[in-house]
Amino acid sequence: MNTPLLSDTCSIETLLPSYSAETGESAGQWSTLAENVPCRLRQLSADETLRGRAVFKRASYALYIPSTELDPALTRVKYSGRVFRVDGARDMGGRKRLTALYLEEYR
Repeated sequence: MNTPLLSDTCSIETLLPSYSAETGESAGQWSTLAENVPCRLRQLSADETLRGRAVFKRASYALYIPSTELDPALTRVKYSGRVFRVDGARDMGGRKRLTALYLEEYR
């Protein structure tokens, strides 16, 4: 589903549980869930950021991808060498064609 709206690509990663063999402590390891996902990234406007504070507190970007179900707490996105945490996700309607992910860039 590569439409003019989804003119870029990104990778979606998920956090898998892992444990240290030496200490037994739990940790996490990022694993690629999907590569070359058609997408479009845009920075949220000041108005969107203010209105969205109650729902997605730290999000500064919206990323549109083909419809998918994922757990925002266990997901991150790599886009053009940048890494983003997913603060939330919304189905964009229209027969579940698009999902909007609300992102915060790792610094």
